[in-house]
Amino acid sequence: MRFFFVFVFIQFYSCNSQKSSLDAWSTTFEKFPVNKSIELEEFFSIGDFSVDRFNIYNDSLLVIKIANESNNLIKYDLVTQKAIGEFVKSGRKSDEVLGFMRYDYYANDIWIHDVVKSGLMMYKYSTLYDSSFKQSRFYKLPDNYYDVQLLDSNTLLTSGNYNSPYWLEEINLLSGTVEKRYVPYSETWPDQSVTKAEKTAYESFLYVKPDKSKAVLAARYADRIQIVNLSDGSYKVIKGPDNFDPDLIVMKGYDDANISARGNDTRYAFVRGKTTNEYIYLLYSGNNHEGINRSYGKYIYKYDWDGNPIERLELPEYSRDFAVTSDDRTIYTYDPKGKLIKKGQLTDE
Repeated sequence: MRFFFVFVFIQFYSCNSQKSSLDAWSTTFEKFPVNKSIELEEFFSIGDFSVDRFNIYNDSLLVIKIANESNNLIKYDLVTQKAIGEFVKSGRKSDEVLGFMRYDYYANDIWIHDVVKSGLMMYKYSTLYDSSFKQSRFYKLPDNYYDVQLLDSNTLLTSGNYNSPYWLEEINLLSGTVEKRYVPYSETWPDQSVTKAEKTAYESFLYVKPDKSKAVLAARYADRIQIVNLSDGSYKVIKGPDNFDPDLIVMKGYDDANISARGNDTRYAFVRGKTTNEYIYLLYSGNNHEGINRSYGKYIYKYDWDGNPIERLELPEYSRDFAVTSDDRTIYTYDPKGKLIKKGQLTDE
């Protein structure tokens, strides 16, 4: 027999007389105060391969993960619009990656979360503009995580440890121990035991403010974000504008525990994101998980770090990923049909 499990916070809390912290700190909005169309122009072609994701470094370098089994990263100089190096191979060797997930920069390192090796790979550079690299460190992680962000050279912020009673944990990479925890799940589901299925229903992408003072969780299956202050642990939840909750089914996982899985009506919400010290930018899909555009978005939702919705930015075509310069002025997107990096302006100045 097939059981459908639909998670709806409103229905859940209407059956609970005790007002939870989530009730107290959550807001719902129906529309962005500004809707703005972004004009894009062709910036440069990336050749025959397809882009999975990319990040911007120092507002002058794109590091692109190509979407094929080699898991290569390619660096593009935004001034010359030319590739200046290809690195990181897929494989079982100590300097190769098996399960390429999140990656980013810290100082002159590039770090990669390898979910298969359950560790963090660190690659050292004399400069990211150099074509040479070598693996400098590998940190074995104490558990499995849906997403991670490096806070400093020894501290990893993690989300999606569904064996934990907390939404976020800080891991000391040297000792492999949990140093800090943020936002108990029990505040979201008061007076109830929170199941693994409920936790996985709200699995979220993790992004941090560049100054590392705050983090944001952007849900995969609900248009819901959660902003966490890493200084004092306070948080707030913002829902909208469609205001839909995960529509998932329950099934058995590899450890015989109930987990959530996509049902016929499951929608993707946020698929990619970037942050600056001023704003949060999240690429929004809103499409059914069985559609061809489920992992792509035409809209970027922009919030400030207090959770206020600022703008809904409309792109001229679906994009797989994007990057925003640190001054919030320039955006780069990937056009999967033309296999082009495109460029546009976010401000009218």
